[in-house]
Amino acid sequence: MSQNQCLEAYCANVVDAVMLLYSKNLFEQLLIVVYTSIDTLGLIHSDKIQTEADRETFKIWAEDYLSDTAAFEFTPDDLWLDRCKTLRAPESLIGQCNKARNIQFINESTQNIFIKAVMEATANDIGNQRVVVNIDDFVVYFLDAVLKFSKEYGKKVAAHEINIHHASKILSA
Repeated sequence: MSQNQCLEAYCANVVDAVMLLYSKNLFEQLLIVVYTSIDTLGLIHSDKIQTEADRETFKIWAEDYLSDTAAFEFTPDDLWLDRCKTLRAPESLIGQCNKARNIQFINESTQNIFIKAVMEATANDIGNQRVVVNIDDFVVYFLDAVLKFSKEYGKKVAAHEINIHHASKILSA
């Protein structure tokens, strides 16, 4: 199986896992899969030779694949903070997030008047410490990002030998 086929299979498994967890309303488990997948995809996406995902690889992938919409107000820093809290990362990692806001995922339609009021009130929080994100929209957007990455990956590998190294180490494990 080629590296591209391995990545396509990995991405298909991520999509299947996220959809299964979403269908069962297991949102904390869903976020664990999302954040560990971003770690993995970020490492593959990286132009540096390294063996472990880190804040930089996570944020670069999030910037490249999750930041191109006005539908969400979160930043890669906000996602990193939520990732650290969700995966119960050491305080030293969470301490690196001084510019980040807490993400509050909601599981209701943004058309709901009450939810709109909560979102507007949160946007005006003192110090802008929190951002509200609709989990339904986030899941769709994340899955689109994974599929986009999977399609673009073959082109990137052809252009950068370093990505072949990342993919062979990560996807063969």
